[in-house]
Amino acid sequence: MPPRRDDLVKLNIIHEFDRVLAIANLRGCYGRIAERFYSRMIRDVKGTRILDAGCGFGQFSSCCVARGLSVHSVDIDERSLAVARDVYQLKCFNESTYQTSLPDNSIDTVVSNDAICHFDIERFLCETRRLGAQRIIVHDSNIENPFLVANRRLMRHEEYRSYSAFDVVNLFQASGYKCVKLDFVNFLSLPISGGFQRRPLPVVSRFPAFVYAIDSIIARALTVFAARQKLAFRFVAVFERA
Repeated sequence: MPPRRDDLVKLNIIHEFDRVLAIANLRGCYGRIAERFYSRMIRDVKGTRILDAGCGFGQFSSCCVARGLSVHSVDIDERSLAVARDVYQLKCFNESTYQTSLPDNSIDTVVSNDAICHFDIERFLCETRRLGAQRIIVHDSNIENPFLVANRRLMRHEEYRSYSAFDVVNLFQASGYKCVKLDFVNFLSLPISGGFQRRPLPVVSRFPAFVYAIDSIIARALTVFAARQKLAFRFVAVFERA
């Protein structure tokens, strides 16, 4: 018997959300910035068979579909999947990332966007190996950023697991996945756009292309890795199976 949604919320494996606000932000500044970022992130995808693990509202999956990739989109939160179906007409499945319905050796790349903190990594990687994934891309919150940590405390936001970028790298490498790329990203986009559950800043959020461009300039200007690590709100790690 699958766990009840209320129990998953209590464990911080999934979160409650305001559906109206989430859809507005998908269609607004945050969604437009995310689409630009996902278009760039797709360049790191290897092959054409993708597992979107913890697909949430489905925006990354939708970007993949638009580029002709074959995507299997899964999430254990049916409320999130309902948004993905309504907004993107996405074919997605209420499945655990630990036990998908896919056959052995059926996936080239697994992608996790803002979901790795909801996973038991060892169980997750056991499934990626069964699926034959040669590449995994992890895009998630950077808990080395003191502003993000302070905001979470203020909002009383907790996650099932708290993984830093380096925790993820170490755990993946211990399971046979070598990190071939680690980058820290998103310096202004998140606080300005509001993410999914906060309202965006007035005026400036009306210009998502401008916000994204300034964010990219800041990323290039911060040539010192330690500064990027402390000031970024997100990280992207790309792994290859050894």
